[in-house]
Order: sequence, then structure tokens, then C-alpha cells
Amino acid sequence: MSIFSKKDVKGEDIETAANIHIKRQQILYEKGQKGRFSHFTNELKANFIRDYFCFGETDSKMFVSMKCDGVVISYILVLLNKNTLFHWNSAFDSNYKMYTPTKLLSHELIKYAFENNYEYLDFGRGNDLYKLKWTDDLSLNYNLFLKKSFNGKFVCLCEKSMPEFLKPTKFKLKNIQTSLNSI
Repeated sequence: MSIFSKKDVKGEDIETAANIHIKRQQILYEKGQKGRFSHFTNELKANFIRDYFCFGETDSKMFVSMKCDGVVISYILVLLNKNTLFHWNSAFDSNYKMYTPTKLLSHELIKYAFENNYEYLDFGRGNDLYKLKWTDDLSLNYNLFLKKSFNGKFVCLCEKSMPEFLKPTKFKLKNIQTSLNSI
């Protein structure tokens, strides 16, 4: 197995990610997790994702993948800024589930974050168990909306009534070190 990370993301990388993600979400859906979806099944969203990751500033995004026998079996699409590494989207080939490839990739991503002086690793919305295993320190992200229109008021109403488990979380990297040492 080999791990690759690159900031020069190509269309083939996004196509690979899309295929793995759609397949994984379909398997979970068939197992009864009816709330599963993939942004890659919507052509407009898939095109936006491809365009965003493949064009423009390369220092703000990254494609991290794990290969087995030359085939990508897991990936993470990462967004970057000056102090935060944002784990935006990931999936793995279900045939390799027993090897926990995305956990291994997350471990490598955390090492990368430390080596490159990032302060935060943001796993995105939700408090899924796999996120909480890395640290017990988390912070809530807040959004500011200017209430000028009906749409703005609607968004604010939705934000206020959003269940806690859907709200985004951030993890302080320094508190993940203990978890890394125990692996």
C-alpha cells in the first residue's frame, strides 16, 4: 500500500473520488442508512467539485489517496487555509473496509498538518464517532448571516433549529497528539 498527497489535482482524481464515493454511499444506503447521498451524483455539483479542485489556486486544496496494487482504495479531498486543514470529503472501497484505509489516511493527514504547522483539523459537520476518537477537544463553528431578505431569514431560522449533531465541529491539533501516540 502507498499513500499519495498532491495539490495539483486532476480531473481523473476527482473521477476516482466520485466513483468510490458513489459506490460507498450506495452500499450504505442498501444497508438501511437511507439518509446517505453523494454530491457526485448531481451533475452540477460534481462539475463544481471538479472545477474547484482542478483549477485555480493549488495551495488551497489537496487530494490525498491510498493505493493498493496501483488502484486508489481510499481518498480524502482537503481544503486548506493558513491555519486550518479541512477534511471535506472522503470515502473508501468497501472491499478494503477491514483495513480501515480512511483512518490510516486521516492519520497521515494529521501528521502532514503537524509537519506543516496547521493549528486546526476540521472534520466538518457532525459528531460522528470516528471524529471524536481523535480528540476530546472540539469547537463549534458559527455562521453570521445578514438578515436582509426572506431567504436570509429562512437560513437563520434553519440554523437555529438545526440539531446539534449536524452542526460543524473543529478539532484542535495539539489535542490529537495523544491519540496519535496511542496508535
